Amino acid sequence: MKKVLMCDFCHHTEEVVDVVKMTEHEKTCSFNPINKSCYSCKYRLRLRNFNGCEIDLNWVDGEDDGNCQGWEEKV
Repeated sequence: MKKVLMCDFCHHTEEVVDVVKMTEHEKTCSFNPINKSCYSCKYRLRLRNFNGCEIDLNWVDGEDDGNCQGWEEKV
């Protein structure tokens, strides 16, 4: 059995020897509430091949830059 580290916010894993890689991943993980990206927002709108925002905020900036002012955690 191989020992692995798992991200606290998503299902990303790294081998135990890659603690630095996991630390860096968690800092930028889309599901980390600190980043406030569209992936973890309750207002994310996903219809077939279209992404958007239920409250009409700029979802391109929300996904690329994060820290959206209208972000609320998906429960």
